[in-house]
Amino acid sequence: MEVTNYISFFSNVKQKIRAAQVKATLSANAQMIQMYWDIGKMISEKQKIEGWGASVILKLSLDLKKEMPELRGFSERNLKNMLRFANEYSIGQQPVAFLENIDNQQFIIMQQPAAQLKNDENLIMQSPTAQLTKLQLLFSITWTHNIILIEKIKDIDTRFWYINQTIENGWSVDNLSSMIKSKLHERNRSLVHNFDAKLSNLQSELVKQTLKDPYIFDFLTLTEPF
Repeated sequence: MEVTNYISFFSNVKQKIRAAQVKATLSANAQMIQMYWDIGKMISEKQKIEGWGASVILKLSLDLKKEMPELRGFSERNLKNMLRFANEYSIGQQPVAFLENIDNQQFIIMQQPAAQLKNDENLIMQSPTAQLTKLQLLFSITWTHNIILIEKIKDIDTRFWYINQTIENGWSVDNLSSMIKSKLHERNRSLVHNFDAKLSNLQSELVKQTLKDPYIFDFLTLTEPF
């Protein structure tokens, strides 16, 4: 076995593993945020139809904690965030068809041509961005990114401009907060309606943060069979 050939082979195997890990984690992130949106929508509908008050959120949190003690992402505060998330983005469509097509690479983070997996700097994603809805873009960043945007940006179009920039530049939560604080969008007002999201690479801060996001690890702790 030639050492040089083995080093190259080992590097390729390691890259394949890393790319698969990133792909799986980003997919889980999308599924989790869709679940949060669905739960928020369910709570909102019950409050409107059944007249349930805010106390149902505390009861739901306590019951989930009792039934699924391994889950920590369903605190009263986070359930309220889910409700707000669904209400803020009440776009009038269920993203079911979108999520059913994840394996068909209809999602910004899912397509991964093998020819691109040569080194850590190469893109791991290709996206038919023209097909992306705003709702799909929400699933392409972490939950913490979404909450920061809801709390700090009132204008919906401006939020999506920041989402676009987060994906394109691979911003971490700290990067995003800093850019919002500096009012970056006001210096780029002409770009506010540009939703042509570009792609992150394996080394971007967004990808790194998603890989270690506590909400993801909590979401993946479900061990009880269906």
